[in-house]
This record gives sequence, structure tokens and C-alpha cells, in this order.
Amino acid sequence: MSGDAAGPGSTPAGWYDDPAGPGQRWWDGAAWTEHRQAAAPPPQPLAYQPAPAACPRNPQATAGLVLGIVALVVNTLAVVSVLAGVLSVLGLTKANRLQAFGYAPVGRTKAVWGLVLAVVAFFFTAQVKFFLF
Repeated sequence: MSGDAAGPGSTPAGWYDDPAGPGQRWWDGAAWTEHRQAAAPPPQPLAYQPAPAACPRNPQATAGLVLGIVALVVNTLAVVSVLAGVLSVLGLTKANRLQAFGYAPVGRTKAVWGLVLAVVAFFFTAQVKFFLF
């Protein structure tokens, strides 16, 4: 469309790009009117959103706690309590490492309880072995 040169009814009424400058102008079907509006902003591309990170896990802390509980019941030769202590220390180390990277210290409580139970079970087993032998 160029100015008023278009014949009546050749282009339907509506908002079109303004030939006189930026924005849009109303074409009434016969001529340009003085009604103007700013051009619509171009559509924005969708922002990249990374997938949510998986929740960190700490299986060493869980294993240390479970073995600490087992060591209270069955601790032949104190092997279970030693294994529970090692896994609990690994779990505690991982919890501290997670916290250093900004995550919650997942498994810290489990690891501490596993370590406490492992030590208690070890000394209980040592006392029993000492009195029996």
C-alpha cells in the first residue's frame, strides 16, 4: 500500500506498517488515518532453562548407618563395626563436599550416627572379647 493510491475496498481495514515511519498505522479501507501505534516488539526466543539437577544422594552414609545398627547386634571379630566406621567416614566426607559445592549436606546425620554406632559396637565387642578370653 502506498499512501492513498490504493483504490477503495482493495485492502481491508486494519493495522499495517506505517509507510511514513516506524510503528503501525490504521488503514480504514480507503485511506490512512491519523491513528498510530508503536510496533509490536519482535517475539523473544525462549530462554534456555537447564533441566533441574537431580537431588544428590549419599549411599555411603546410609550404608554406614545400617551397618552401625547391624554391628550392635552381630559384630563377630569387629569386622562389621570397622566397615560401618569406614563407610560412615566416607559418607561424612561426601556430605561435607556437597555442602562445599552449595548443596545441602545430604546424609551428614546418617553418617554421624553410623560412626557413633560403629564406635560403640566396636568397644562393646572389644569388652565382650576381653571378658570371654
